[in-house]
Amino acid sequence: AYVEILNKDNKAVLQAKISLNESTGNGSFLIPYSIETGNYKLRAYTKWMKNFDSGFFFQQSISIINTLKELTINLPKKIGGYDIQFFPEGGNLVYGLTSKLACKIVTQTGEPVNYKGVLLNLNKDTVANFSSFKFGMCSFGFTPKKNEQYQTILFLPDTIIQKNITGILDEGFIMSLEDTDSNYLKVFIRSRTENLNSPVYLLVHTRQVVKNNQQGNLRNGETIFIVNKNDLGDGISHFTVFNKDRKPVCERLFFKRPANKLDITI
Repeated sequence: AYVEILNKDNKAVLQAKISLNESTGNGSFLIPYSIETGNYKLRAYTKWMKNFDSGFFFQQSISIINTLKELTINLPKKIGGYDIQFFPEGGNLVYGLTSKLACKIVTQTGEPVNYKGVLLNLNKDTVANFSSFKFGMCSFGFTPKKNEQYQTILFLPDTIIQKNITGILDEGFIMSLEDTDSNYLKVFIRSRTENLNSPVYLLVHTRQVVKNNQQGNLRNGETIFIVNKNDLGDGISHFTVFNKDRKPVCERLFFKRPANKLDITI
């Protein structure tokens, strides 16, 4: 039989062979002075067992304490910095049009962060206040004005960060989705373009299967689409808006909670 002691990296630090007689045998390890205090794995198997998956080997967790070496605790290093992202609903911010802006802040290891923030204009006047709700995310609405610059002040647990809001368009489309009731969704389209009465198109698909498509006409730069939620597939659906040239200009996702639960029996 082959007997091994594996460290946390699954590397053998000790190995031995034990002679078997009628499936039994005896052996021992001399633990060297150089071994580190910690948790290890004792593993045993025969040559015949190596023909199969290692999950069938005998395994048992053990702890080894080296009293001759000073215990050193390796704490995980704190990774500085945060991942800060802003997401306009539909993908665009356009001067003069009210949009919903989502904010998400996580650590570099993906852990959500609790925070508070303010949105300031060029004169340092407060335009909006916001704070994290869940999973490091929140949203707020504001109307960017022409010739203005916007900056956020983010109050994090251990620091204060300033971040500018960039990419605001002079002309373009925005969209917002309202979950009005249990049966219908309202999709609002607003635009600042040269032609405020042009046609627009809405395409909805769930996992590449088209569930709804409609044509509308902007009236003074606005239109509304009504979508029946019963037409959507379970899970995530994509709502995409196309302009008169049939080019995609806005998109957002909508999640429909599955009506049928997954039942698993053994």
